Amino acid sequence: MESRMIYICSPYAGNTEENIAFARQACGYAIRQGAVPLAPHLLYPQILNDSVPEERETGIRLGLEMLERCEELWICGDRMSAGMKREAAYAKARGIPVRRIPVCEIMGNQTVQEMGEAIREGPDTSQSHQKNVQFGM
Repeated sequence: MESRMIYICSPYAGNTEENIAFARQACGYAIRQGAVPLAPHLLYPQILNDSVPEERETGIRLGLEMLERCEELWICGDRMSAGMKREAAYAKARGIPVRRIPVCEIMGNQTVQEMGEAIREGPDTSQSHQKNVQFGM
C-alpha cells in the first residue's frame, strides 16, 4: 500500500524553537493519519543559512520542488506566514489540494507554549527511547 505524500506547511521564522517543535508535531500527526509528511523547513535550515537571503531563497525553491511531488499541502496551525502563503498559492496554481489543519487537531490538549517549555527544559532521559548514532568516515 502506498501512502500519500503530504507537504507540511507551517511557520518557521519568528520563534523558531517553538515553530520547529510544532512542525515536528504536525509531521507526527500526518504519520498517524497514514501519510508520508514532507517538511522542508525542518530539513533545509540545517544545511542552508536562513538569515542569508540567497540561501533562504534556495531553501524555498527546493521546498517548492518537493511540493510538486506531493498529493496535498496541509496548512498546519492557525496563522499563515508570508512563506506559507507563497507555498499555498504555488500549490493552488498547480492544482494540488490545500487543506487546513488547526492547532487543536494536531496538538490535542497540549499547547504550543507547553511544548516549547518542554523543549527548553531538555529531554526526559528517563523515558527516552532514542539511540545515539555516530557517523564516522
